[in-house]
Amino acid sequence: MIMFDGDALTSDNFDKLIHDFVLLHSLGIRLVLVYGARTQINQALKMPILIVSFIKTFALPPKTAWSIFLSVVGKTRLQIEAEFLQRTSKHAHAWNKK
Repeated sequence: MIMFDGDALTSDNFDKLIHDFVLLHSLGIRLVLVYGARTQINQALKMPILIVSFIKTFALPPKTAWSIFLSVVGKTRLQIEAEFLQRTSKHAHAWNKK
């Protein structure tokens, strides 16, 4: 299991991170990626800090923010999957040439 926050997606090292995931995948390692999207959610809400209620360790956002959250998290997931799939297809194509 690999966990990273939303800041990793905007980092200059995101390409290297995806490359590492592809390398691990090519070695037959099954990956479980757990990603955060707090930075992207805060940008979508145009607020520097998202105010939420906490119950134990669970954050409870305002009900009006749920559609924004779902949209941002879905977009973040698609971005990660697209980068990963693009790299794995390039990797497979390179192996097929040999």
